[in-house]
Amino acid sequence: MVDSTSPYHNEKEYAVTDSVSIYFSEAISQASLQPGAVTASSLRTGATITGELTYHPEKNLLTFAPENGFVINDSIRIVLDSRIADLAGNTLDGDGDGAGGDSPEDDYTLIFTTGLAVYPGDANNDGVVNELDVLPIGIYWGFSGEPRHSEAELWGRQAAKSWTPARASYADCNGDGVVNDDDLALIETNWGMSHEIEGTPIAFTMDELAEKSGNFRQINEHLKNMSLGPKADKIHDVLETYLADQSNIGNFTLGRNFPNPFNPITTIDFSVPRECHVTLEVYNVLGQTVKMLVDENLPQGYHSVTWDATNSNGNPVPTGVYFYRMTADEFHMVRKMLLIR
Repeated sequence: MVDSTSPYHNEKEYAVTDSVSIYFSEAISQASLQPGAVTASSLRTGATITGELTYHPEKNLLTFAPENGFVINDSIRIVLDSRIADLAGNTLDGDGDGAGGDSPEDDYTLIFTTGLAVYPGDANNDGVVNELDVLPIGIYWGFSGEPRHSEAELWGRQAAKSWTPARASYADCNGDGVVNDDDLALIETNWGMSHEIEGTPIAFTMDELAEKSGNFRQINEHLKNMSLGPKADKIHDVLETYLADQSNIGNFTLGRNFPNPFNPITTIDFSVPRECHVTLEVYNVLGQTVKMLVDENLPQGYHSVTWDATNSNGNPVPTGVYFYRMTADEFHMVRKMLLIR
């Protein structure tokens, strides 16, 4: 009785913003669509997915629209109860034995996985569109992948397919399938917009950024020809911060955390002129250690570490001023940072 479905069974990366469509070969008795006739759940978490069930008799179509869209990178199971019947009273025959109506044997099950959700301009998926979003664009400059659907530039939750690597999908801000200067314009268009974070914010090490220094220089040239005003200046400042001249490699250095203020992730860069033991700890205004970020021997060169605003037990710490202190041989330095939740 089920003719076809969208998504199809075992489809990969179905759009998180789309409804599930189930087409029947003949008209369905709406009286058989009782509460519980269609259930949806996450195979990853076991949670029930609530939503709106609608029957379209002119198309023999049943749709299920999740209340808040599907969760990203999830496995979904949709189950149609075997008691769903056509106008002649014939019920679902899921096991194909010619006798329907026996649950769960005759239930119809549809399983699929969901893709990503991106917000145009938030290239690092940290929940806000700002100057930091230039970094993923520089890292993945020239990458290409599957484009998004129409109106891909509009602010909001946009369904996307995973590129290789998946993080590159977020850098395609305008959804045209390639990371280039057009994506910089979307940062300007949606500057300051924010959203609830889904998945993990994207951060890069100094080594990763240094490898793409040519891309960032090219972006700086593009910025000169774009009418972004003060926003271009902020983007330029970010590039200078991350791609500072490497003449400091002969000294101990402890950089300013970036971003600052931050929520909830910030990056701290530092360098050592020779192999040595390095400690880098975060402590509060009372002088109490919050978390040890580094406590090991490190080779000469630049290093980078991120702090996710949690303590040593993995619990989130509150808004406030924090300090980070680096000790390496005779070098000691302290800097201040501000967490705003």
